[in-house]
Amino acid sequence: MVEMVEKVVPLFPDQIEWKESLIKTREGMQRMKELGVTKLPTILINNVPEFISIIPSEHQLKAAIEKHL
Repeated sequence: MVEMVEKVVPLFPDQIEWKESLIKTREGMQRMKELGVTKLPTILINNVPEFISIIPSEHQLKAAIEKHL
């Protein structure tokens, strides 16, 4: 999933930022709990789970980001 995000992010210069939250840290586990994430990996856009346990295609991820802009 990270590889796909890194591939798509440059298509939106100065429009989005992304952050990888790791459940290996206390902060990461707390953040996932607060956001209601129950399955990993998950891609959230504007704190909304968009892709849960599935790696989107470049087209799918781009469309989901555009929907939120």
